[in-house]
Amino acid sequence: VKTFKKILEMDPRSIPTKLKLGIALHNLQMWDRSVEIYASILEQQPLYADVHYRLGLALLGQSKPAEAVTAFQKALSINPRYTDARLKLGVTQAYLGHFDEAMENFNEILVHYPEFADVYYFKGIVYSGRNAIDAAIEAFTQALTINASYKDARIKLGILYCHRNNFKAGIEQFRQACASDTADQNLA
Repeated sequence: VKTFKKILEMDPRSIPTKLKLGIALHNLQMWDRSVEIYASILEQQPLYADVHYRLGLALLGQSKPAEAVTAFQKALSINPRYTDARLKLGVTQAYLGHFDEAMENFNEILVHYPEFADVYYFKGIVYSGRNAIDAAIEAFTQALTINASYKDARIKLGILYCHRNNFKAGIEQFRQACASDTADQNLA
């Protein structure tokens, strides 16, 4: 951070340096300063999709999900194929209870990347939140078909099987999750 600040003293309009400083501040969880840096970059370059995305992440760090949604949407208006922004937008929308919008974003990602296990995982989370257990099981199963070692998907699937009183299948999912991460003492 000190180095980037020194460089900015010499060249205060350097966007690459500002961006690196914003990222460093973000990594240090200094959300307010990070947001300030990203905003200053956007004053210079308002059509910089990656900065809108990073602003959204920092706003999430500040516990401002509604504002983060706006930042992610801006990134997508600049670059509609910005997968990370679309994924974070969908996750944030799901967090806010905007399940239909979240599912639209997840489905849009799958049009271009049908083997993206995380998207199926998050779809499973949304279906679970809607109490659509069969659809959630299908989504988590698809995530595991793509990535058999996806521990969190396996745990969620195990929970849903138990919810359906299929304890044998649930316990088997938990066993496989343990086998994929032997260091996780909480899971054991």
